[in-house]
Amino acid sequence: MCAKGILYTNSDKPRYLPSFVKRNRLKGTARKELINSDLGAFSLNPQDIEEYISPNNELKLEIGFGDGSHLIKRALLEPTTLFIGCEIYLNGIANVLKAIGRYNIKNVMLFNGDARNLLEQVPCNIFTTIYVLFPDPWPKKKHHKRRLVSLEFLNLLRGKLKTNSSTILIATDHQDYALYIQRLVENSGIKSVIRKPDDWIETKYQMKSAALGLDFKCFLIYK
Repeated sequence: MCAKGILYTNSDKPRYLPSFVKRNRLKGTARKELINSDLGAFSLNPQDIEEYISPNNELKLEIGFGDGSHLIKRALLEPTTLFIGCEIYLNGIANVLKAIGRYNIKNVMLFNGDARNLLEQVPCNIFTTIYVLFPDPWPKKKHHKRRLVSLEFLNLLRGKLKTNSSTILIATDHQDYALYIQRLVENSGIKSVIRKPDDWIETKYQMKSAALGLDFKCFLIYK
């Protein structure tokens, strides 16, 4: 079932165990200045998202965009699509703000916070694609409860997909995490395939991983 949940802000008591390490120190004066001067203009208030929804307007979401390279490349390739980037770390957000200024990008909005808090506040059936690229695998067994991908999370995402052909794309280079996701979708009967999409764009993290000889899996998950 898809419904708007309780409204959360960054100052509210967290509902979820963090799926990220708590570090958010900005590196360099220039990044601090970008955050202070530009973030407000590109910040998304989840309660205002309906302003951007229309039959002819595609919305795509990237959760945990890291340094922002994938988000920016997508935005440049698809100028008529609105991309919403969700990231907890301000250094990555500063990178995106810098690129927005450099390339005069008009189709990116940003949410600085836990993506699950964003998702609980936005309507159902609005995103054509949701990207979750290389989330932290939390490899130690005692930390598995902190993994972002869970059945609850997948169902939350699936409720936000616009149509039956809309997709959630999850990529990981961690073998155990990939097996965990595969078993999760198979056991729950969620429609999915394991393959790299035709329009795949390499991320900075993926290139570092490939240099270490690591392969990765892509899960395309449907509504």
